[in-house]
Amino acid sequence: MKTHSIALLLIAPSLAAAQTSYDALLQRALESHPKVVAARAIVQSARAGKSGLLAPFQPMLSLNGYAAGGDGSMIFASTVDPVNYAMLQHDGVAVGNLMLMWKIWTGGRDSTARGIGDAKIEAAEQMLESVRQGVALDLRTAYANYFYAQGALGTAQEEATSADETERVAKEMEDAGKAPKAFTLRASAAARKSEQGVAVAESALAKAQAALEEAAGGPIMDLGGLQENAFVPPKTLKEALEQGSDRPEIGFLAAMARSEGLQATAVRRSLLPEVSLMAMGGPMAGSARQTDTTAKFGVVFSVPVTDGGMRSAKIHQADAQKDAFLAQVDTVRLKVTREIESAWSEWVASAKITDSATAALDSAEESFKVERIRFESGKSILAELLDAQTALTRARLDVLDAARYRDTALARLENAVGAKVD
Repeated sequence: MKTHSIALLLIAPSLAAAQTSYDALLQRALESHPKVVAARAIVQSARAGKSGLLAPFQPMLSLNGYAAGGDGSMIFASTVDPVNYAMLQHDGVAVGNLMLMWKIWTGGRDSTARGIGDAKIEAAEQMLESVRQGVALDLRTAYANYFYAQGALGTAQEEATSADETERVAKEMEDAGKAPKAFTLRASAAARKSEQGVAVAESALAKAQAALEEAAGGPIMDLGGLQENAFVPPKTLKEALEQGSDRPEIGFLAAMARSEGLQATAVRRSLLPEVSLMAMGGPMAGSARQTDTTAKFGVVFSVPVTDGGMRSAKIHQADAQKDAFLAQVDTVRLKVTREIESAWSEWVASAKITDSATAALDSAEESFKVERIRFESGKSILAELLDAQTALTRARLDVLDAARYRDTALARLENAVGAKVD
């Protein structure tokens, strides 16, 4: 079987020396494409979020100050020394203290918070991988379309050259009295139509170039020749389905379900007692007293009594979210199975399509050679030659299309099974 790169070499114009390879385009897209940049930022946000979840379980230091003046009595509740600070009579006062609070036992809430953070990071990383795979598929599809458009332009140019030659021969035969003027007019019309085809193909190539640059995430200069897809497809549909069981979309939903389950666990554990280490100290000065400095050390014990049903509501909410994500996992698995089966059937069919198109091209090339010889020798009419030319052009485009079909089918299969991109 002839591969699509060989088919393209049969009919595509000569390509410039490689300046930008597909691998270079892919690496640039995976690094700097806006979709990837956004997804990578979400991963960084998730990592920062984990730090935020763990922060309440770290030692907390706060510096506090209070100053007041006036004639009335007052009670100052936030004090270092309650005996001295509780009632201040007709006195200007200034208080400062440094406070340390450290949760030393939380009933496992700290480990649960760590698990929640890890699950959200994993979910973000799975989504990043999904985005990377989507960018790679878009790029490979645009890449295949670009080379199809390039080959189609080459085919249109060859057809125009052939049409010009036919026009020249028809004119010579008319001048020699061997063909009517109608042949020349028909040949001239065919030549002008071929020129129109070249203009259309040039426009299509420009659009394909723009689409490729969009998929690559930036402008492309001096694109090199066609580069084969390095992905090695599974040997069987069963193997493809097994590979697809690890698609990042499934991993994302599973991680989110785990996160919600841990959220519910964290709320349940918040019902347990909490023990914190407490230490504080600082000076107090007043207009009617001497400045002194005191310090206190101790343990704070707290246990929730009632919260108006807030925790219960949060537990039910988290459990429901977990069930929703797990249900979505099943839905996505079915979707993945359909995508793999579809991509596999396209990949299997691509070989037959390529063989058929190549055989048709061989036949069309021979038929055109025969019809040109017959026309130039006066043994056939111009219409038969033009029909042969049209059939040859169509056959060339079919080979190009078969190459594009094979390349995009392989890319879709690569994406369907969730192959990692590097």
